[in-house]
Amino acid sequence: MMMPETHPATGRVHLLNFPADTLARARRRYDVRFDETPGIAVMHDVVSHPYYDCLYDLGGNRIEESRRVNIPKDLATPHVLERDEKSSAATEPRTIDVPVDLDIVEAPVLFVGSIWPHYGHYIIDGMSRFWALDQAPSLPLLMQSRPPVRDHSQAYITQIHDRLDLGSRSVISPDRPTLFRTVHVVRPAFLHTFRAYKCHQTPHLKVASSILSEPDNENFPKRLYLTRSLLKSHERSAAEELHMEEKLRKNGFAVIAPERIPFPDQVRLFNNADWVVGTIGSALHTSLFTKHPAERRFFILCWEKINPRYLMIDEIKDLDSTYLNCMKIASVDARERISETLLDTDLALAELDAAGAFR
Repeated sequence: MMMPETHPATGRVHLLNFPADTLARARRRYDVRFDETPGIAVMHDVVSHPYYDCLYDLGGNRIEESRRVNIPKDLATPHVLERDEKSSAATEPRTIDVPVDLDIVEAPVLFVGSIWPHYGHYIIDGMSRFWALDQAPSLPLLMQSRPPVRDHSQAYITQIHDRLDLGSRSVISPDRPTLFRTVHVVRPAFLHTFRAYKCHQTPHLKVASSILSEPDNENFPKRLYLTRSLLKSHERSAAEELHMEEKLRKNGFAVIAPERIPFPDQVRLFNNADWVVGTIGSALHTSLFTKHPAERRFFILCWEKINPRYLMIDEIKDLDSTYLNCMKIASVDARERISETLLDTDLALAELDAAGAFR
């Protein structure tokens, strides 16, 4: 059995088969705020344009605090900021031409971000301003939605909105350029890979409470393996995963493909499991919806570079998480995204056994 490196901030995050200083180096690149909130900024004469994900002032200048993904300039490197600017040029240009025939909304609103129809990004970035929903309960909600949420075919988005009772607040998603006289801009509680606030989990726990309060007679398994084997071939596939599934089934694990399971049942699965195992990916972010994280263990199969998002979630949730470096990147696509990996199943199974997953 490999000796793990333990996270100095929580003592509950462990790394196996990594260089000894991996966690310490990662921790220097981000920070977690446990006892404060990001705050709300009150702004006047703010323009919402349906083509873009952020807000602008009357001069057509981008309002940085309204961006879909916020990157703190005090922590990010110039390279990261430059890459972000290039990747968001179409959806969040620095300047736009503000039309003269704006619709006008005089009443104040609460800006809570923009829709991002990707599971992992939505529950992290898309919900990062929802911590403040109860801070101004009387204000209608301004949410950029390009195209409108009903056209996304992403059921989990509407289910989350329903369980947060957003419909009762009146959600405004303008379909033409609109001037808002007063906007309370909620600052995000999760900033890319650099900063997170403990309050980020507030809306997730509210959603979980809603789901878990409903009667359900199904017996959910205690040990889960989150497989990627049913995803499309270019979506970080690993041919060895089928062998992994077979061995885990023999050791009492239920093998599930999260994308095939309704969102409420995903939340129930995570809240009933003692062990959650999977290759690193967005499906593991459902841990944000766990109400009693001390009762379960997470075991993540990954390669040598861990995205700090996972470590920040571990901290704000105080998760018992183990990361095992047992994968290699086999290929990347034209956009430099990982498309194929190689999984060392023998190492993964041996370490799971040593950790007690099969007892």
